[in-house]
Amino acid sequence: MMLEAMDDALAASVSSELLRRCWPVVRNCFDEQDGVWSPRVERSATGADSPFAYRTPGGCVIAADVMELFHRAGLAGARFYERVHTCPRCEGADVLFREVCPSCGSAGLERPELIHHFTCAGVYAKEMFGSPDDLRCPKCQLELKYIGVDHEYLHGEFHCVACDEVSSVVPTAGRCLLCESRFPAEQAGVRDWFEYERREDQPPLELAPKPMENALLALAGVGEERNRHIGSHLQRMRQYCSLLTHALLDRGYAEPSVALTPQWCEETADAALLHDVGNVALREALLLKPGAYTQDEREAMTRHVDYGSLWLEETMNEYGATNVLRRAQQIIRYHHEQWDGSGYGAGLVGRDIPLEARVVKVADVYDAMRSARSYREGWPHAKAVEAIAEQSSRTLDPDIVEAFRAHQSEFARVFAELR
Repeated sequence: MMLEAMDDALAASVSSELLRRCWPVVRNCFDEQDGVWSPRVERSATGADSPFAYRTPGGCVIAADVMELFHRAGLAGARFYERVHTCPRCEGADVLFREVCPSCGSAGLERPELIHHFTCAGVYAKEMFGSPDDLRCPKCQLELKYIGVDHEYLHGEFHCVACDEVSSVVPTAGRCLLCESRFPAEQAGVRDWFEYERREDQPPLELAPKPMENALLALAGVGEERNRHIGSHLQRMRQYCSLLTHALLDRGYAEPSVALTPQWCEETADAALLHDVGNVALREALLLKPGAYTQDEREAMTRHVDYGSLWLEETMNEYGATNVLRRAQQIIRYHHEQWDGSGYGAGLVGRDIPLEARVVKVADVYDAMRSARSYREGWPHAKAVEAIAEQSSRTLDPDIVEAFRAHQSEFARVFAELR
C-alpha cells in the first residue's frame, strides 16, 4: 500500500488526537542507534497474517497501515525504501518470477547475464542500472536499494531447451512461495516500502509507567478505530467487566490466587480495554474482511495475543509496570482460553486460566454475539444469553456465567447505550 493510495476511510476513522496520545509508546520502540524503522516483512507459513508489517528491535509488530497513519498525522517522517511484488491471492511478498518460453511455456531458458526489472518488465545489461551507490532503472527511473528485490539476473541465451525456439521477448510467470499459487507476472501486485524515522521537533517524552499505560490504552483505541465493524467495543467491554467483577465480589467469590477487592475489580475493567491491542499488528484487509475467515486467516488472527503480549512486555520491561498493565498482560495472553481447554494461547483448563481472562472471555463472547458483522446480523439479547448459558462449564467459567445471567439486563442496557 503506497502512502498516497491509503484507504481514505481508514485515515478518516482514526483521530489525530488518539494517534498523538499513543505515539510515545510507539516512538520509543524505534532503534536508538539511528531512529529509523526500516521495513521487515512479517511472514507466516501461510502468508495470511501481516505480509507487510514493521518489527521493533524488541520484537513488537505494527502493521504498515498504522505506521502510515502516524506519518499522516505528522508524527513520523517517511522516505521511500524499495518496491516489492505481492501475490494476488495471499498478498505475501515472497514472489519468485521465472522467464518462460512464449512458444511452449517452458522455464528452461538461457541468455547472457542481464537484469530483469519486474516493475516495468524491462531486461537490461547490468551496467545500465548505474553505480552500486545509485541504482536506478534505465526505463522507469525507479531508485533501487539493491539488486535482487524486484529484479534478478538472467544467464545464458534466450534459447528454449524444451522446444528449441529462440526469442528476444520472454514473458514471465510468478509463483508465490507462501501459498504456492502461480499466476501471470502482470497479475502480481506492487507495494512500496517506506522507512519511518523520528521527527526531531517533538517534545521530550514522560517515560514513566502511568503515561506509558495511557499510551498503550490509546494504541488499543487506534486498533478499535481501524476495525470499523465493532463500534464502541472497548467501552462496552470495560462496562461489562466492571459488572461481572463486582458481581463476583458481592457474591463472596474467592480463589486462592486472587484477592477480590473493589480496586481489583476496577483495575481489571480498565485492563480489559487492552485485550485486543495486538490487532495493531494485523493488516487492515484481514480485520475488515467482509466474509468469514478461511482456516489460514483464522490462524493469523490468533497471533494477535502474541503481538499484544509483546507490546505489554516491552513497555513494562522498559518503563515499569502498573497494576492495570499486569492484569492486562494476563488478559491479553489468555482471554481466548476456554474452560474445557479447547481454546488457544497456552491450552489452559478451568481455574488455571487467570480469573481476569475468564471474565473478559464471557464479556467478549456476549459482545461478539450481539454485534453485527458484514456477513451476519447481530443476535438478539435473549439468544445471546441462551447461548452463553449453554456454554457454561464447557467453554465458559460456570461461576462467571451465573454472575452474567444475574446481571443480564444491565448487559443489555450497556449494549444499547454504547452501540
